[in-house]
Amino acid sequence: MLVVEVLEGRDLKARGASTYVECSVQGLGRTLAKPQRSQSVREVDFPTFNDAEFTFDPLTERDARDGGDLIIKIMDDRDRVVGETTVSLEKLVGGVNRKTLRLDSAGAVVRINARFDDGGKRGGSTKKSVGFASETETDNDNNKLEVDMKVEARYRGKSKYYPGTISRVRLNGTVDINYDDGEKELGVKPEFVRVL
Repeated sequence: MLVVEVLEGRDLKARGASTYVECSVQGLGRTLAKPQRSQSVREVDFPTFNDAEFTFDPLTERDARDGGDLIIKIMDDRDRVVGETTVSLEKLVGGVNRKTLRLDSAGAVVRINARFDDGGKRGGSTKKSVGFASETETDNDNNKLEVDMKVEARYRGKSKYYPGTISRVRLNGTVDINYDDGEKELGVKPEFVRVL
């Protein structure tokens, strides 16, 4: 079971409207329960959300390794999206227990604590252009990637990891990978690589 707690949501800039947090899981190839919503915060210039908790059952660490995303949205009273961020389920299997997520709207921040109760490991990672706040770090220390290192990487940035070997480390931090299945990929971003 995946448990997601919204520890804090602030600076959401939805003046004069009620707002709420909506949490959903997508991309697993099967249907889970519909999106879950927190209680509304009404008529507040800069609403905050504390202790909103969402439970997705049955959803296990094994499911998370197959891909999928946790979607967190801040909605207004007309069901319009005020801010949104996406967290890769695969990264929730391990890592740190609190992360600060920046939403698309300027200055909006949400802190979450996500865990699988079948493993007790916690963490978070972003996808696409929405990232963690700059003061946090991912759970994978990729600043030591080297040639001939055995790794797994997300081929073409997709959600599934494939085994391979680093053939080149570029000055911009990206790497070239020779995958075990014979494919090659150039300029892979370090956030798509994990060391074996």
